[in-house]
Amino acid sequence: MGDNGRSRCRTRRTSRRTTGSTSGRHTSPAKATSGRTSPGAGERTPIFDTRARGVLVGLTLRHRRGHLFRAAYEGIAFGIRQILELLDSPENPVERLVAVGGGTQGGLWTQVVSDVTGRPQHLPRQTIGAAYGDALMAAQGVGLVAPDADWASLDRVVEPDATHRGLYDELYAAYTSLHPATREHQHLLADLQAGPGS
Repeated sequence: MGDNGRSRCRTRRTSRRTTGSTSGRHTSPAKATSGRTSPGAGERTPIFDTRARGVLVGLTLRHRRGHLFRAAYEGIAFGIRQILELLDSPENPVERLVAVGGGTQGGLWTQVVSDVTGRPQHLPRQTIGAAYGDALMAAQGVGLVAPDADWASLDRVVEPDATHRGLYDELYAAYTSLHPATREHQHLLADLQAGPGS
């Protein structure tokens, strides 16, 4: 999307306007319709396109490393918003988001995700996540702790900044239109990257 001059989002290192987004794509387990697969590339939920590729749109000579860094965070956050919209329903609403892992340590990424999704994120004291959950399930399985035991204790909640909502809604609409608009070119690049006979 690029810097459209209306963002007031700030990173800790700079107060320059640095919003942007990419259509970052990830690995998909599905097989492409052409019969080719491209290991290490593609998109999982909700696109399901093994031939999808990342797209940077709106770059200018004014953009620097910080803009690209933030755009990567925002692209991932837009992908999270897509998944939440897919999962959320009146019958089974998404009630809370819990963020774990190394990305929770700096503050910027969790704030961007909360701002883009419009949802608060709960950050537990222990952010290791999977290993901690595995240990809890093992302890429950062998009877060392009660089945309803919860080892997660809340450290803090990252609230969305409502002043960014309008801009992120506009950027999100553009983000969701990027894959359909560039699909042919992404597939051509995927086929070229796969090489002959792949």
